[in-house]
Amino acid sequence: MGKTIPKAEAFKYEVKDDGDVFARATLGEGQEGVWSMFLGDKLIKDGTEPELVKIGNGKALAEGIADLEVSATVKDRREETDRLTLTVEVIGGKQPDAYELSVEGEPGDIASLSLDVSFI
Repeated sequence: MGKTIPKAEAFKYEVKDDGDVFARATLGEGQEGVWSMFLGDKLIKDGTEPELVKIGNGKALAEGIADLEVSATVKDRREETDRLTLTVEVIGGKQPDAYELSVEGEPGDIASLSLDVSFI
């Protein structure tokens, strides 16, 4: 049985007042797992495959007190690599951006990855 490797980071994303913000979570390196997106304590969407998810209006997000939290559990199932990755693309702000969290594991290890995006 493998170990659990946690990693968390926070980023700021500059929005546009007149546009909607979207995010996409992708689990990398061909490993398996699940991701969940929360705005504050409200679950927006979860899944296993990349999917563009509407987060909300840029101005409302920047004025709100809730951050976007994207959490993922990724299991090392692939023999060719032990890298476990969560990439979150954020689209609709001043410019698109992508944030990546990655850890190195061993076969059977699980990464518990969490990315917090605050809107400005």
